[in-house]
This record gives sequence, C-alpha cells and structure tokens, in this order.
Amino acid sequence: MSKSIPVRTIFVSDLHLGSSGFQAPAFLEFLKAYKCEKLVLVGDVFDFWAMRRRVHWPQSHSNVVQKLLKLAKGGVKIVYIPGNHDEGMRSYLDVSLGHNITIEDVHEHQTLDGKRLTCIHGDVFDVIIQNHKLLTSIGDFGYNLSMRLNPLVRRIRKMLGKKDPWSLSGYLKVKAKERIKIMTRFEDSLSGFARRGGYDGVVCGHTHIPEILEKEGVTYYNTGDWVDSCTALLEDEEGKLTLIRWN
Repeated sequence: MSKSIPVRTIFVSDLHLGSSGFQAPAFLEFLKAYKCEKLVLVGDVFDFWAMRRRVHWPQSHSNVVQKLLKLAKGGVKIVYIPGNHDEGMRSYLDVSLGHNITIEDVHEHQTLDGKRLTCIHGDVFDVIIQNHKLLTSIGDFGYNLSMRLNPLVRRIRKMLGKKDPWSLSGYLKVKAKERIKIMTRFEDSLSGFARRGGYDGVVCGHTHIPEILEKEGVTYYNTGDWVDSCTALLEDEEGKLTLIRWN
C-alpha cells in the first residue's frame, strides 16, 4: 500500500455532490493519496441546482462526505466556501460545524513562504450569473444533459479506437466559459479584488477551467473541478503552489 504524500494545504472546488457528474471514486482516491493540514473547499461542493431536478446520490457520494468528516475529526482544518450551486450554505457563514469545519464566504490563507491569498468561489464576479438568470438556467440544463450523455459518447469513442478520457460536458463547458470570460473579464475582476485587498493572489473555482495566471502583480489560481478536469491546487511543505490533474 502506497504512503500518502504530505502537503500543507489542498484547495479544491466544484465537486457537485448530488449530481451525476461528480467523479466521486477519483476524488476519494485523490484524498487518500495526499495527507494535508488544511483543506479548502472553494465552492459548489454540493449541487443543489441539480438536486432540485433529480437527486443523484450513490454510495460513493456518501463515502466522500464520510471521508471529509473523518479528515476533520483527525485534525485536518476544513474551510467550506459556498458557491452558486450551494449558495444556501451562505446562511450559515462563520458557523462552526464542529470537528474543525467552518463555513466562510471569503477565506484568507497565508502560505508558508508568506504569500497572502484570498479564497472565494468567484460567482459574485460572473455578470452572467448575477444579471442573466434565465441564460444561466438554460446553460445549466444543457450542461447537465451533456453530463448524462458523457458515458454514451465515451463508449462510441472507444468503439472508434479513441482511448483518451474526452468529455462532452467538459468540452462544452470550456468553450462556453472561454466566450463568457471574454465578455466578463472574470480573471481580471478577481485579480483586481485581490489587488485592492493587498493580497498576493486569489484562489477561486466556478469556471471549471484550471489555470494559474499572473495579472499585474497578482497571481490568479483556479482550482478547476471534479466533474471533468479532476484538478486541485496543492501547497507543499515549503509553501510552493502547484496545480495538479488527477488521472
């Protein structure tokens, strides 16, 4: 049995528990592979939007919740930052759930090498989400439909000899978000928010596009998601931040 890799902090977002898209087995493997002091859940941990239409809750989703509780009970500090898909959790801001779990709208994190980071899901900087509710609902319906089609698309690609883990929902999400980013300047807005607060960087989720960008002296970190990309931001024991993809 392989030994867990020690890291200082893990940042993940957009798990979407309760939806058919969440890659629960992969996420469980990831959590077992790393041993951390602090785990920051950067929004959309649960998908209440999807659960309003149809609850998808296999045993693997319960296993993830149990694993998180076990980590907290074992001494890992867990910070839960609500997003737009689990915005109902914002009613419990600054509430301690016991066993080292707190809910915060915005969380400040300092790396071991002294960098100050502000952690926020990012939906409040998405003008499409804030100002175009109908368009958001249509997009969410289309995305969930594409997630249900993913297994069929993968089977067809396998029959055609394609072995790469291509995702229809991931492809559509990236293309849609790329166009939205041009209109909303999402990264610029979040980087500006961090800059005004005197931070060295901002950690967010929301777009499902994992990336690290330098923006006028501020570093923009997007953790990606656990529906398509299966990515996380890790702070090692020296304070260095790295974006990793879990295959």
